Amino acid sequence: MREKIAPLSGSFLLLGMFGLLFSFFFLLQYTVSWAYAIGFLSFLFIIASMISTTYAPVEEELALDNDPFNREGRVQILSKEEYEKRKK
Repeated sequence: MREKIAPLSGSFLLLGMFGLLFSFFFLLQYTVSWAYAIGFLSFLFIIASMISTTYAPVEEELALDNDPFNREGRVQILSKEEYEKRKK
């Protein structure tokens, strides 16, 4: 059975990096056990993000972004004249 890997956002990787830096540069001064625990979790965030970057399927998302006929969920900015034409 093949695993299903979810595509994670870039902010997930950023959170892991900031957590790692925060734990080893700030928390290590105050409490060693919490610094290593949060550092380990942040390291797991980074590993999960790297796995997601490498193996997550993104073809379906790219197909939705490049489909010119898929207008669901998209916001269109109209001028006042265009709005009045479509309103009628």
